[in-house]
Amino acid sequence: RSQRPPIVVSILSLFVAIGCSLDVPTPVEFGDRTDGSYDMDLPADHGHTDALSDSQVRPRRCEVSPEVCNDLDDDCDGIIDEDFPSLGDPCSLGVGACEAQGQLSCAADVDTGLAVVCAYGSAPPEPQVEVCDGVDNDCDGVPDEEIQRDCYEGPASTASVGRCRSGVQTCDDGGWTPCTRQILPRAERCNGRDDDCDGTTDEGIVRACYDGPEASLDVGLCRGGEQTCVAGDWTECLNATLPTEERCNAEDDDCDGHADESFAELNEACSVGVGQCQNTGVFVCTDDGTTCNVAPLQPRQELCDQLDDDCDGQVDEAFDLVTRCIVGIGECARSAVPVCRDNGQGTRCPVSPGAPVLEGLEDGGLPDTCDGYDNDCDGRVDEQHYGCCINGAFDAECFAGRIPGAGGGP
Repeated sequence: RSQRPPIVVSILSLFVAIGCSLDVPTPVEFGDRTDGSYDMDLPADHGHTDALSDSQVRPRRCEVSPEVCNDLDDDCDGIIDEDFPSLGDPCSLGVGACEAQGQLSCAADVDTGLAVVCAYGSAPPEPQVEVCDGVDNDCDGVPDEEIQRDCYEGPASTASVGRCRSGVQTCDDGGWTPCTRQILPRAERCNGRDDDCDGTTDEGIVRACYDGPEASLDVGLCRGGEQTCVAGDWTECLNATLPTEERCNAEDDDCDGHADESFAELNEACSVGVGQCQNTGVFVCTDDGTTCNVAPLQPRQELCDQLDDDCDGQVDEAFDLVTRCIVGIGECARSAVPVCRDNGQGTRCPVSPGAPVLEGLEDGGLPDTCDGYDNDCDGRVDEQHYGCCINGAFDAECFAGRIPGAGGGP
């Protein structure tokens, strides 16, 4: 029968491995021949499960030789190939996907003679390109070796856009490892790169900013602003409100937690105008500080009333209230500082004239009223002494000569 070439097992090696001896029956055991041969008829099923064919039945004269794998009873013991117990056992050839199944059979070996080989019915499969399936497709003894593929777990539209890049998966025991070294989209940053892989760089990136003292942020009027990313750089901080000098406006301009603290007079009492134009109110805020919240009253014509009616800072300046005034004449005259009339329409002298004294002998006066004064307050001095009062001195002789019965007068 035809046999396929080989996994060859040397007969000698096989014998050594299984510990078989090459003892053969003696002539005594098989007949009266002494030349090493004997006659025998072998039953069809002796020592073998298969019926022997005509070619397998030797002539009655059996030449004893070592048993070899050849479907013959070489050692004339009635058993075919008994030294090869593995005959018919399953066997395989090749590795991986190229492995083929067969059974062990006898076959000729050009170098060592007959041997046991694995015979199979059809040729093993040809090696194929290795794929990731846990099988040795290329029949090199190693399954899934050096198989890699590109991978990307981000949105398909972002692959290879901007900074996004595919990664690598490696086949391991028929399955793919996690995707490594891929670069996926991330939130856009201000770096001049397309981080979110949408084809646009640094778009719509803004951040809060504030250039004032940290403690003043969101205190009083102070508020943060915004910076916008342009080509990888931040613009200046826009629309921020920083601390300024405190103004009187009911706001905390310097962002220290207090409003209008620089204006201590705020809401305190105040007055404007002078004299009768003076008006009172309270201090309130203006654009440049504080002011009294009332206006001066309107001036009026100045009266003599000890008031500054015309609001020029002077009181009764139209009236002489300094120069002393005199009422009466002669010894009845009296002087004083003028005072204002009750109706304010001018001044008056606040004294009355003194009482007159009769002057001159003609009026019943006394000689001692000849004194050079207008004692009777009539505007004349010593006018009633018969002309005998000369320079304020009474001349008795004159008087005696002019008054009858007064000492010699006519």
